Amino acid sequence: MLALGLVSLVAAPASAHTGDLDVTAVCNTQTHQYDFTAKLKIAQTSLNGSTHYKVGTSTFDHTPKQSDPTFSGAAIVSTNNPSTITLTTFSLPGSTTGYGPWVYAQTTFTDNYFVGSDGQLLQPLDGTCGDDTTKKITICHATASGSNPWVKQTPNVSSIIQGLGGHGSSGVNVDDIIPPFDYTQNGVVKHYDGNNWSAGGQQIWNNDCTQPGAPRGPTYTEAVCTATGQTGDATVTIPSGVTGAQYWIKSSNTGNTYATIAQGTTASFPAGTTVRVKVTPLSGYELSIKPVEFASHPFTNVASKCVQPVQPTVVQSTCTAPGEHGVPSYTIIATDHVTYKVGNSTVSGTKLVYGALPKTVTVTAVVSYGYILVGPSSFTLTFADPGDCLQDVSVTVGFENAICTAPSTSTDATYTLPDVKGVSYSVTINGVAADSSVGTHVVVPKNASIVVDVTADPGYRLTSPGHNTWSYTDPGACLVDAGVSTVPTFSQTACNVYVPGGITPAAYTLYAADHISYEVSTDNVTFAPKAVGTWNLDPGQHVWIHALADPGYILVGPGEWDFTSADLGVTCDYDATPATPAWVDAVCHDARPGHTHATYTVIAAEGVHYKVSTDLGATWTDATPGVVVKVAPDAVVWVQPIADPGYQLTDSSILKHEFVDPGNCELTIDYVQPTATDATCTEGDVTPGSYTLADVEHVTYNVRVNGVLTKNVAPGTYTADNGDHVVVTTVADKGWNFGDAGRTVKWIFDFVSDGLCAVSPVEATVTDQICTVGEFKQGVYTDGVVTIPSTTGVQYTLDGEDVDAGPHSVTPGDHIVAAIALENYKLADYTGPWTLTSKLAPVCGDLPSHPIVLPEIGDPQGAPRPPPSPSATTWTSRTP
Repeated sequence: MLALGLVSLVAAPASAHTGDLDVTAVCNTQTHQYDFTAKLKIAQTSLNGSTHYKVGTSTFDHTPKQSDPTFSGAAIVSTNNPSTITLTTFSLPGSTTGYGPWVYAQTTFTDNYFVGSDGQLLQPLDGTCGDDTTKKITICHATASGSNPWVKQTPNVSSIIQGLGGHGSSGVNVDDIIPPFDYTQNGVVKHYDGNNWSAGGQQIWNNDCTQPGAPRGPTYTEAVCTATGQTGDATVTIPSGVTGAQYWIKSSNTGNTYATIAQGTTASFPAGTTVRVKVTPLSGYELSIKPVEFASHPFTNVASKCVQPVQPTVVQSTCTAPGEHGVPSYTIIATDHVTYKVGNSTVSGTKLVYGALPKTVTVTAVVSYGYILVGPSSFTLTFADPGDCLQDVSVTVGFENAICTAPSTSTDATYTLPDVKGVSYSVTINGVAADSSVGTHVVVPKNASIVVDVTADPGYRLTSPGHNTWSYTDPGACLVDAGVSTVPTFSQTACNVYVPGGITPAAYTLYAADHISYEVSTDNVTFAPKAVGTWNLDPGQHVWIHALADPGYILVGPGEWDFTSADLGVTCDYDATPATPAWVDAVCHDARPGHTHATYTVIAAEGVHYKVSTDLGATWTDATPGVVVKVAPDAVVWVQPIADPGYQLTDSSILKHEFVDPGNCELTIDYVQPTATDATCTEGDVTPGSYTLADVEHVTYNVRVNGVLTKNVAPGTYTADNGDHVVVTTVADKGWNFGDAGRTVKWIFDFVSDGLCAVSPVEATVTDQICTVGEFKQGVYTDGVVTIPSTTGVQYTLDGEDVDAGPHSVTPGDHIVAAIALENYKLADYTGPWTLTSKLAPVCGDLPSHPIVLPEIGDPQGAPRPPPSPSATTWTSRTP
């Protein structure tokens, strides 16, 4: 493979353009010429482009520019980029040497972006196209070793024909055993006679370059192609039958470390592996020569040259429509380094196969020079004949006679032409052309004769009968026999023994019969339809009855009857005796207030119903027996009995009752007086004022606080504020009272305590400033002290600041102590605030010889100074 002259194209702003020129020259062993090819790769763009090219000389000119004239020749259009386009293919003489001519290309894209490309072979040609002097010849190479005189080698033809001048890689040794062979050099077939090819030399060569009796060398089998880009394993076969010999083997892919291998074993190695074999004697044996180490053998890896053609895909001709079929085709699967041919024509893509079928097409696969064919070199494609493609159709014409479906009713006679694609119909009825369209058609008359001819359309073949005849049968009037299965029955007028006062009228019953109806008359002149069932008659009434057959039916059997009802002339009523109602007066309850209800209950009696009045008979309402009715405790009730139909009363008197009122029926209970407590204080803890309502059964409370009323207040204890005015009303429930007090009792509570603890402050004490003589006879001044007492519930202040109980240093002068009540406390007998004076101490110490030191009270202008700390002593110097 030769290299590229241009690696990539530069990207335009709107789209990317890249390309490179691929220039190759491959020796054709059949023509002994170089096949020269230039290709341009377009990548990373979706735009179409057009390319012009030219072939120059072996001297580089320049990379094409957009301003250059366009190269002559038709443009090569590139679409659906990225893609690779072939610019040119031509032949160079097999004796050509060097890098060959430069190829230039101008590519312009649809957005007017331009790219110039150039390329030349990267490796020079050696002018040996058609020369097979590189092929390998197996020889026995002399080693000048007594223990291993010859080793098997495979030098190329060139190494042998250069002469026998030495052991270098460019020649062979004069002692080498070389068989005769033919070869081609510069297109001329030549012969080599061999070297040392005597009977003894041939015996050594045939014995894997081993003298007879000496250990034999291994047999090497090169890897062969198994698929595109793949090979099987190479193999080494160890000889067998060598007594007393141990063989060893090592390879480049196992670290070149020898390992024993049994005689007769065939070991596999990946293509490209280098192997070496040696043999040593076993214990107790001695080789005819010293231990043998055979020459290394490098296996060739030809995987990159393995090419397996792909069988074309076949599309058979199939029926596309009735009587029609499609054209068969085959598709060539593009395969690198393979050209497919049919006859002498190169084929690619999809090809249609025309002509009569069946037929076969043979596609031959030709691999490029230097590549190895894997698998079949030709494919025989068979294209079957789909036949006449006629579509079979079957038609069943339907014929239906008219049949009786009901009395006087029958179906139509019909014929049905099914909707079947590919057929046509012709119909005649009684010799007259009739409707030949698809569907069901009525035949008139119902006893006609019909002929239906079915014809297949072009492309179709009829598999059912084409001529169909039929003669229809008329079902006639379709009348059906019908009769009365049960004749009418009659009953005479009579008293109803089960119904008081009831009379069972005379009646007749008409019974249902299939397809039979009835008509009835009371004067035997005018008849009217009458439904099946039982029909009453008036006393003395006469009736005539006819049975009629439905249309389409014939009456069979009796069909006329008549009957006269009797008149009793007597009553059938029963005696009925009213029952006295149950009257219940209201009475007071024994253990709770109130009284029972006053009630009445009307008692049921056969043949009697009742009316009731509670307003002196002004209005009456129906009464329901057995229902308890509540009335006012002092009510007056009247009950009137009334006979039911078919009954007569034995006593029709109105029944009356005056109820006795028991009064209010209240019960007396005792009330419990509410309690109240003012607010109190104990050691700073305040208990607020409160009032308590006792929990008494049948009693509720209404409470008014400062004029605001709350009803139905629950029993319990409630707080009250200082100054609250509380009125509590105790109320007895309905039906209860407090005896002479009636149903309510009122209580009034006024709350007047604030609940604070009273405390009396104690006045603080004060001491004056003092002066004492120090170690050096100087005057030392000490501030006065205000002592704050400790009083529960009181906070003291000194000169307006809160202070704790205890001593506090003060400067000479007046100081104010005040007392403030703490929370939940109030001051009692308080006489403060108090003004306490701490006096200035007299001067002391040695006054003549030392300055007088006095506490500083203020400057001459009277401006105050900050007070000293309680423990500090301040001196100030003054002139005596």
